[in-house]
Amino acid sequence: MSATEEGVLGRAKAEWTPSRNAFLVELFIELHNSGRTAYNKSKNEVMIRSVTHDFNKKFGMNLEENQIKSCYNVMKKDYGVGLNGFGWDETRQMVAADDKVRDIYIVV
Repeated sequence: MSATEEGVLGRAKAEWTPSRNAFLVELFIELHNSGRTAYNKSKNEVMIRSVTHDFNKKFGMNLEENQIKSCYNVMKKDYGVGLNGFGWDETRQMVAADDKVRDIYIVV
């Protein structure tokens, strides 16, 4: 099966795999750690553009910014948090956080 399928309006439909999700999480964590996180719409667009470019380059894909943003929003909804302080455990194929970060979210 190809990396993407034909989606709405002839655009490639993203096929999200654990390794792609993990890489996407890594990209957002790198942005956060570098201090380039977005706190306004203009910076958010630049951040998504950067992540989309790096993601497409890594996997030889041609996803659009809205597809990357959609996946990020799904992750936020599924895990109930933003990605600050969280990472991807490749061995267990799941989101992971150190004890301090996890404890903060458990209390909430």
